[in-house]
Amino acid sequence: MPQSPVIARSSRLHLTPLHVDHVESFVKWFNDPDIFGQMRDMGYSTHPEEQIRWVLECNRDAQQRVFSIFHSADNFLIGNGGFINIRLDDRKAEIGLIIGEKQYWDQGLGAEAAWLLCRYGFNELHLHNIMAEHYSINKRSVHLFKKIGFRNIGTRRESRFLGGKMIDVHYSDLLPDELKKPT
Repeated sequence: MPQSPVIARSSRLHLTPLHVDHVESFVKWFNDPDIFGQMRDMGYSTHPEEQIRWVLECNRDAQQRVFSIFHSADNFLIGNGGFINIRLDDRKAEIGLIIGEKQYWDQGLGAEAAWLLCRYGFNELHLHNIMAEHYSINKRSVHLFKKIGFRNIGTRRESRFLGGKMIDVHYSDLLPDELKKPT
């Protein structure tokens, strides 16, 4: 995999631009039954050609800034995340992320990645409001966003069909002075 410029860094993670060389990992994660459907707008299987199109679209769409997330100690690609629906005129965006490599789960890396992304959003994109959408069945997502300061702003009840049943979708948001570094 070619070396990409580091966009942002924390103690254990760094962000780089998305690259088509990362597609194999994205396909693996997005087709994993433990991950499949847990992410916004990802309710179907994917394939390499689709992920290549997605990477290229993300890199040219001004309303998106999505990055690859690397574990710095071993320079290993563990996830991706960033912003969609960026509205610079209103200084707001929506955040999403995935830690796709399961051996890196339950180590606080999701919260650290979300914190790193939000710090980038506030400092580099000059956002004032970042919103997160998470499914009620994804307890990791609900917890990690709360851990870095997101506040619940509401629930859209039974608004996502997943795993043969309707589930709630929670929404939370964050302002710059509310961001907390995870411990």
